[in-house]
Amino acid sequence: MRKMIYLLFAAAVLTGVHAAHARDATTYVDLRKALDSEEFRKALGNEVAFFLAGENVPAIQQQSPPFSTRISTSQGTTYEASCNRVLLKIFSLLRDRAKKEGANAVVDIGDGDRPADPGASSQVECHNGGTIRARVRLRARVARIAR
Repeated sequence: MRKMIYLLFAAAVLTGVHAAHARDATTYVDLRKALDSEEFRKALGNEVAFFLAGENVPAIQQQSPPFSTRISTSQGTTYEASCNRVLLKIFSLLRDRAKKEGANAVVDIGDGDRPADPGASSQVECHNGGTIRARVRLRARVARIAR
């Protein structure tokens, strides 16, 4: 009897995991559009400049090795709102890291889920669904640029 209950429980758990996984969706977010929005400009300020991979950057005086950062959230009303909330958190972390390291820019920003490509679009993947409402991974460098 115990064995039967255990098997039923395991089947229910596996079915639940599969159902949650089946709801996963990928939304594409335009980084440049987000950075140019009033909400992002107000929240991020103008002390640190943001340059996407492939964009023209003023002369770089010093830069860090590439790194990636990922943020997830379990709150939000729509996929788009959740993705924008996560993206703003990531840009805030990038800004704070640049300030901490004495930099004034974040450069070569791109999708951390895809290989680095300077000609890549400004679209990044935001994964939604299951137990995670939204997850975004970005790749970037902090830099000191001539202004």
